[in-house]
Amino acid sequence: MKKIIITTIYILLYLPFNALASPEFSFNNIILQQGKESTLNIKVSGSNNNYAGINATIVTPSGLNITEIKTGNLLAGFSFDYRIYPNENKATILAYSENKTFCPSGTMFVIKIKAKEKATPGPA
Repeated sequence: MKKIIITTIYILLYLPFNALASPEFSFNNIILQQGKESTLNIKVSGSNNNYAGINATIVTPSGLNITEIKTGNLLAGFSFDYRIYPNENKATILAYSENKTFCPSGTMFVIKIKAKEKATPGPA
């Protein structure tokens, strides 16, 4: 038990403080009518670290489907792939580079979202 406590204290004392900084994701608000489509910009900021890629899952509320995903300015030139699961209201995204990095400050993804014809009105 002493070994675990000492190891934990060691990690906490010697962990660089900037390693605790993590990127913050944000997006614009959209208003959708039933059966209509709009664009959602996923932005990232708040970290001075460089990243070589991202693996993400985007989940939408019931009644909203992701129809398309494009890279934003941060991931230009990165290898990029995504898969949309319309029956599960989600999409998975993978973007990486072997020789490029990005510092989070800008648009990461541009996502098109469509409201189903019979989507329940109200905030998601």
